[in-house]
Amino acid sequence: MSAVIDSEVQPQFLGHKIDALYELRENKRRLKGEMDDLEQRMAELESSITEDLGTQGLTLSRGMRATVTVTESEVPTTEDWDQVLSYIKQNDAMHLLERRISVAAWRELQESGELVPGTKPFLKRKLSVRKV
Repeated sequence: MSAVIDSEVQPQFLGHKIDALYELRENKRRLKGEMDDLEQRMAELESSITEDLGTQGLTLSRGMRATVTVTESEVPTTEDWDQVLSYIKQNDAMHLLERRISVAAWRELQESGELVPGTKPFLKRKLSVRKV
């Protein structure tokens, strides 16, 4: 890592800022890879522990430094979206949906000249960084 990134001092020149941004992005990618690996290892270990607890008829166990407890909660999984959406329409059950508009579908409607009431375009700016 460069001194620019390690210190609190911001580079003054645009080229240096770009290089510092690139270094930070590369460090982030490396750390993300490490995080992905840790998350996979954790998921495998959690699955193994859950299986062991089930085999032993336990919902709670402990080691020297930690305790695990199995909890369950019922969550929906959608098998047929057409049926779900039909139910929502017939029963005015919009509360079953989470609040988010599909960007691709919204953009398609905008491009065809159809304005979606209650929405307005927002120009989101993103800086693209590439290796030289």
